Amino acid sequence: MPEIANPPATAVEHKVAALIAAEIANGRGLRAARVQAILAEIKAHFTEPKFSPAHVAKLIGVSPRYVQDLLHDTDMSFTERVMELRLQKANAMLADAAHRHLKIIDIAYACGFGDLSYFNRVFRRRYGDTPSGVRLQRRGLPLRQPDRHRGNSTQ
Repeated sequence: MPEIANPPATAVEHKVAALIAAEIANGRGLRAARVQAILAEIKAHFTEPKFSPAHVAKLIGVSPRYVQDLLHDTDMSFTERVMELRLQKANAMLADAAHRHLKIIDIAYACGFGDLSYFNRVFRRRYGDTPSGVRLQRRGLPLRQPDRHRGNSTQ
């Protein structure tokens, strides 16, 4: 019977294998090595809109459920960790003068959000203000005041 050649490993697979080998060598064990590999993949890919535990699982050779189980021992779930990284990146971009030319929707998409309304909701929940409000504050511009007389023709 002819042998079937294994396809060549990708650079990502080599990186993951190196992370796992390093953690095992440090005496922390396979479980800790896999957690470190998962965290590295999250940091590398959190801006991808369709990034999921299944994506990470495939890269490190485990099931998506096991990815979730491994992260259960850390301070955040997969979803919480990805969301926090996306929000931190968006917040940093809103504060950075180099991104002033970008619309808020462009920043949301660049950070992995696929829906502007959802981005606005979670951003406000996390930071206590809208993305546009945070941007105005960071630029030192006065906050917009609501027009109390808008739509009121009696005054």
